[in-house]
Amino acid sequence: TAALSDLKKQAEYYIEKALKFLFGLSVSLGKAHEVARNNYDLGVMHLGKGNYSDAVFRFKAVTWLEPKNVEAWYRLGTSYLASKKPAAAAAAYRKALSLNPDHEEARYMLAIAHGSRATAEELPKKIPAALLLQHFEGLAATYDREQLETLQYRGHMLVAQAARAHAVQGRVDHAVLDLGVGTG
Repeated sequence: TAALSDLKKQAEYYIEKALKFLFGLSVSLGKAHEVARNNYDLGVMHLGKGNYSDAVFRFKAVTWLEPKNVEAWYRLGTSYLASKKPAAAAAAYRKALSLNPDHEEARYMLAIAHGSRATAEELPKKIPAALLLQHFEGLAATYDREQLETLQYRGHMLVAQAARAHAVQGRVDHAVLDLGVGTG
């Protein structure tokens, strides 16, 4: 199996060399930005669909064409992390941070990639707002189905029953504040 592993690494090496050559042609033809943009969009799509190896390839292509593209390095790190390759993810996040030291999400994800090896300085004090927004926007699309159908969530019904039990019939001066608004 060691020989097979070595053969696989060699094949990946030569494939990457050939692809870099082809992407180099797009640079010489003046189409680098267009090809990079297309690959970035495809990478985002693959990442969203869970096709992590395809996402890695697309974001690598962008970094070959545009080595200073901070977001491509960040997304490459995210794709590697999703592929359970934390060392490669950490390298991509470090590159993003070298290009933009203020990239909050890259700093946070670098600490995640380091896991228990993270130093006290690397540990985030808070989750970046952009990551929270992305997380909850991702949940919103399937929240009702997942919570109500799959997990059989009934908390909202229990709260409504409890509120009704304490309401006095015929009075209209009750006020109710719903703090758990689901997907909004």
